[in-house]
Amino acid sequence: MKRHFYFLITVLIVLNHGFLMGQVTKPTLTFPTGGMTLNSGTTNVSLQWAQNESHKSGSVQYLVYVARVNGTTTDVIWNYENKGDVAGVFLASSKLYDGQTYRWKVKAVKGTASAESSEGTFSIGYVLPNKPSAINPANGTTLPAGTSSAYLKWSGSNTDGTAYSVSAMDKTTGNVIFNNTNTYNSTSTNSFNTTDGHTYQWSVRASKNGGPFAESALFTFSVANLPLATPNPISPKNNQEYPTGTTKVDLVWDKKNKDGTATYEVGVVDITTGKLIWDYVNKNDVGGTTITGLQNAHTYQWAVRSVRNGTRSALSQVFKFSIKKSGSGARIVADTNAIGYFSEYSTPSLYPNPANGTEVYFNTPTSFKLYNSEGILLKESGIEVGGFAIESLASGIYFVKTSRGETRRLIIQK
Repeated sequence: MKRHFYFLITVLIVLNHGFLMGQVTKPTLTFPTGGMTLNSGTTNVSLQWAQNESHKSGSVQYLVYVARVNGTTTDVIWNYENKGDVAGVFLASSKLYDGQTYRWKVKAVKGTASAESSEGTFSIGYVLPNKPSAINPANGTTLPAGTSSAYLKWSGSNTDGTAYSVSAMDKTTGNVIFNNTNTYNSTSTNSFNTTDGHTYQWSVRASKNGGPFAESALFTFSVANLPLATPNPISPKNNQEYPTGTTKVDLVWDKKNKDGTATYEVGVVDITTGKLIWDYVNKNDVGGTTITGLQNAHTYQWAVRSVRNGTRSALSQVFKFSIKKSGSGARIVADTNAIGYFSEYSTPSLYPNPANGTEVYFNTPTSFKLYNSEGILLKESGIEVGGFAIESLASGIYFVKTSRGETRRLIIQK
């Protein structure tokens, strides 16, 4: 009987020892939990849990899992790293970012047994970055005519983890230059091409670690229009005579405009017959052209003008040349047949039109009256001027009556 009693005691001790060696209690997370939000700028966290275990020191090991949740992706920081027999651990990681959420849990391991805690979550607070402001070009700036490129620069930090994206467009043409383009931590863009007479608009977004963004105001800048100069005829000289049998002549002019900034239209009339030969034919960006098919005893008249983006300069001086009649002098005739043709193109016109800047100009000085679409007089000048300001005028259709009595329609688009 006594032998059976001792045997039973021995069995119970062995079973109990095996039970204690094979079972472990899951830990309880105590901090941070429940979706707690930590202060913005937090770069380290003390993760704490209750062991819920009475055991000999070192007999239970705690493995910690921590991951950053970024949208639909998970960035694992600790993948069940063994932290020993402790009830807390200090997490200092370069992956702790403002505006981000983290998941964590702890697994207790004793021998071959293990038990895992419920999952805890916490976030780090987010403070919006300051809205960027324009540095270059400053908002509302007009760059000098001839500026062929520009870059954008704005206020902000490139050392605190703030990233930037920029959008920009040519407002005159509608062409997109940057479409929410990421510049990362740079506070400027690469240079891009610009065009005289064009207006550009741009804005910048600032955010940290993919969090909500702060967007700047909409900035604008313009490039001034290079004055459109009137070309100067050089050859043939006015009233020049050519020998009998001349069938072609080189028409040469001084462009007066920088290369690549204008094209040129040439008008030629045979004033002996009144026939229009060239009705302001575009000769591209050149300083001369050749006219053929000339006849003996005929007199010709020619002139040239500059063109840029649909705007035309004043007409050049009108020159005349003749081809000698066979066996005698040249047949020089009055230019009455051509007066109507050339004078029609020397009447005042407006540019740019449509306009979106601060001023419009006449191709030749004139007095004027400006009316709105309801016929109300808004501006006038009794003396001849080269243009007038439109910065106080709203977008719309206006009418300009010039000293010659013509009425020109002006469209303002801001």
